[in-house]
Amino acid sequence: MILIRQNFMRRKQTVNDGKRRMVYRFFILAAVFLTGCSSFYTWRGNYRNLSGDYVSALDDYNEAIERNPQNSSAYNSRAAVYYIAGRYDDALRDINRAIEIDPSQGIYYNNRAGVYYEFGEYRQCLEALDVALKLSPDYVRAYLNRARLYFEMKEYEAALNDCTKAIELDSCSAEAYRMRGHCYRQLARQVSDDLLNSEYLQKAQTDSETAANLVREDPKGQEKRERRISF
Repeated sequence: MILIRQNFMRRKQTVNDGKRRMVYRFFILAAVFLTGCSSFYTWRGNYRNLSGDYVSALDDYNEAIERNPQNSSAYNSRAAVYYIAGRYDDALRDINRAIEIDPSQGIYYNNRAGVYYEFGEYRQCLEALDVALKLSPDYVRAYLNRARLYFEMKEYEAALNDCTKAIELDSCSAEAYRMRGHCYRQLARQVSDDLLNSEYLQKAQTDSETAANLVREDPKGQEKRERRISF
């Protein structure tokens, strides 16, 4: 009986080893195949971008575009690196190319808005964000970017509405609570009714405290959320 059990366990181990070797070979073959694809370099570039290795990320995006000049995602991601480097003309050129290839992606219009914002082209920025949200109605980053723009244009009600929508979609966004708190403070200064003024200030205080707590609980997660452009 013991011998039968030992033989069974040996066969089971052999089968398991065989399965592991098959899985390993599959991943090796997949890696070899993907390294010849434009998408592989885009994915690796995004990983390096997130890691802060922007030089290597840029090399990967260049390779992705060389292998497939119709890779809209690579153009968009390369634009993000240019944006971080302050090369806004290059970023806008790449984003426009991404949109030309694939005009259905809300993320591209959000990123175009980010560059227009840096140029001080607020009207064009707003138009791009409107398109982004039309294409992607649940895009939190676009709501927050538009809220920031409305705030700078002193349209505090509109900014507050976008912040509230962002919170509905992502209740853990410290940026959304923080910005909404700023909106409440500005609105409090505009009203003459003492009761309403007090209500706005109380809401502002609550939102500020919520934002501070969220940052305290997850500082790195909040930092990632606050990227103005996406890739």
